[in-house]
Amino acid sequence: MREVDVGDPAPSVFTHLERDLEGRPVAAFVSRDGEAFCLAREEVELRIRFLQVHGRDADEERRALKALRRESAA
Repeated sequence: MREVDVGDPAPSVFTHLERDLEGRPVAAFVSRDGEAFCLAREEVELRIRFLQVHGRDADEERRALKALRRESAA
């Protein structure tokens, strides 16, 4: 099983979509601790599961996932 980085475990805010080096859309986040990170769609889905397992709110991640899905459909 491969290890996946789901970003800073602190609560984070989805800020916008960007493109990675390969041109794929990624969701940009900023954590409460000030750490900025980007996640691809699959990583956002895993982050949502991680947060749910730990009893944390995943509303920002759901917003990001919705934006990534819209971008992929366009």
